[in-house]
Amino acid sequence: MCRSRVTPEKRAWLVQVVAAVQDYISYAAQVVDHVDIFFKDEVEFESDEARQVLTDPDIPQVMAAFKSKLAALQVVVAPAVQAVLKGITKELKVGGKKVYMPIRVALTGRTHGLDLDKFIAIIGKERTLVRLQQTLAKIGL
Repeated sequence: MCRSRVTPEKRAWLVQVVAAVQDYISYAAQVVDHVDIFFKDEVEFESDEARQVLTDPDIPQVMAAFKSKLAALQVVVAPAVQAVLKGITKELKVGGKKVYMPIRVALTGRTHGLDLDKFIAIIGKERTLVRLQQTLAKIGL
């Protein structure tokens, strides 16, 4: 029997994942229904409505600003990500719904879910940028 050991770093990451979804579950078995977005980098849209969110004419500039600002972050923690997201709404003079929801859909395929800043901090800058690029390529942006 082969046992794989979980490194302390991986264990800390898993604790963050479970903590992030705990408000969305009533019992432990439900964790499985909510953590897939942390493990799969291929984004699948939950519905046609979710895909439609990414057709707004402001999306290209929102995504370009997000990629640029996220790439420039030295440390990706929730407060820094939140500042980036708020900064984009002010810089582009668009409402939060035109920033938060499209980025959430591009990264998770879902229109609702856990706090976007926490999610990005957990998956990290590199995985976020890769997911964003793959999803945008999938829809032709």
